[in-house]
Amino acid sequence: MPQPFIHIRTNVGKAININGSTVVPIARSVHIRLPLVPGGLVWNRPVAVLVRHSDGTEYTLPVHDVTRRLQVLVLAAGVLGALLVWLAHRGR
Repeated sequence: MPQPFIHIRTNVGKAININGSTVVPIARSVHIRLPLVPGGLVWNRPVAVLVRHSDGTEYTLPVHDVTRRLQVLVLAAGVLGALLVWLAHRGR
């Protein structure tokens, strides 16, 4: 059976006990495999941290990827800038 081109998986890390609470990291990995090319690209990023207290309460703290948001913003600004320059020079 052939491997999919893009495979996204959520990984739960090893639980860590800290002062009576358990902390579990959660990450997401994206695997990209190109056909006819050996290997591929794997991108891992943290998604959240699950915290369980000794009294039974638990909650999830999301991890906000500020760097990725800034990269998308810079890319969008570059595309918009290129579009504006193209529109300005198109009429000449």
